Amino acid sequence: MRQLKYIWRTYREIIVASFMCLVGFGTLVFGVLPTVKNTLASFDEIKTLSADVQTLSQKAATLDALPETTLRAQLAIIVSAIPTDKAIPSVFATVDRVAAAAGVQVVDMSVTQAGSLATSSAQKLSAEEKTLGASLLPLALSLRGSTEGLRAFISRIGSVRRLLRIRNFDISVIAPGNVQARLALDTFYVPLPTTIGKIEQPLTKLTKEQEDALTKLASFPWFSQPQVSAPQGAVFGHKENPFAR
Repeated sequence: MRQLKYIWRTYREIIVASFMCLVGFGTLVFGVLPTVKNTLASFDEIKTLSADVQTLSQKAATLDALPETTLRAQLAIIVSAIPTDKAIPSVFATVDRVAAAAGVQVVDMSVTQAGSLATSSAQKLSAEEKTLGASLLPLALSLRGSTEGLRAFISRIGSVRRLLRIRNFDISVIAPGNVQARLALDTFYVPLPTTIGKIEQPLTKLTKEQEDALTKLASFPWFSQPQVSAPQGAVFGHKENPFAR
């Protein structure tokens, strides 16, 4: 006991100073440093949120500058040219109408890719499709008619909605001025995205080239445009009161 009192009297200042240092070190390690880390993390989060808010504000400003009717019209033009699914009936209807306008006869038309009638999600994109940014639906077409009619069909088929392109063709002469042609065609479709874009992705206005492309697409005839009409004999209006005398 006397030895402890002696040590305390002799080294009291050193002991007190050491204890205070330990308390200060503990406070720094377990109190100040975590607080600093949390504060820095909060600043980083606030900075990220501020950037997200700025991006959203820019997107909102871009959307506010575009009337909804304009966006709907542009979307309708794009989907009519390159739909979100294969829409095979629209392809056949378009080819039939172009052939009729050109004065040639469709002898045979078929989808040539194996599994082309399957769902869009069940197929993997080829290298060409990845480059184009769209899925391809190949077709085989056989036509018969005059040379002028075939020339008119070839010149028109690439300028209609929906979009088609001729990959290759083979022509044989049946009689003077009468030919038969076998064509390999491609049409395009872009399935709807399965994921939503991230918030940090900017939303920009259409470029001049994109606007010109939309204007050009809008000028193309749309032969497969759905026609809605009332059934024959249908009467619209209020029904008569069956209980009236």
